[in-house]
Amino acid sequence: MRHAKSSWKTNASHDKVRPLNKRGRRAASQVAARLVQLRYEPQVVLSSDAVRTVQTWALMRDTFNFAPEVRVHKSLYRGGIGSLRKKLRRLPDSARTILAIGHHSAWEAAGEWLCGARVTLKTADVLILRGRGESWSDALELEESWDAVGHIRARRLESGAANLAQAFPGRLRTS
Repeated sequence: MRHAKSSWKTNASHDKVRPLNKRGRRAASQVAARLVQLRYEPQVVLSSDAVRTVQTWALMRDTFNFAPEVRVHKSLYRGGIGSLRKKLRRLPDSARTILAIGHHSAWEAAGEWLCGARVTLKTADVLILRGRGESWSDALELEESWDAVGHIRARRLESGAANLAQAFPGRLRTS
């Protein structure tokens, strides 16, 4: 998941401390509700330590039916697939559903590495992937070894369109 929409109208001293704007706060809750509806409730949340990713999760948290383990990592702020793979490999194999909240181009590139398709993630968008393998290590071993099974587009939820986007024709499960 890419973090929800952040504010550029802020006195933040650094990009890392920019907060969410009004639209971002609204979208985070809507996306969480859609994930629950689709039965994708995370057992573990991995998040960058940027204010906007932490706020995105904070606004999603109460929507889920149980409290997942939350791990906030500095390396996911600028890190891409290498950092994400390192963190995922450390997860117990009993954790079947993971929500990783990160940033624009790094998360798009990670999605592309994992599923082999072009990925566009606007703010608060979620790419739902299913790994192949018996363990996290198995599933993360090979490039393009994951299936893209869904793409939640936050802007569509705002407009009332609750279906999964047809971003991956022929490979995407729709609700």
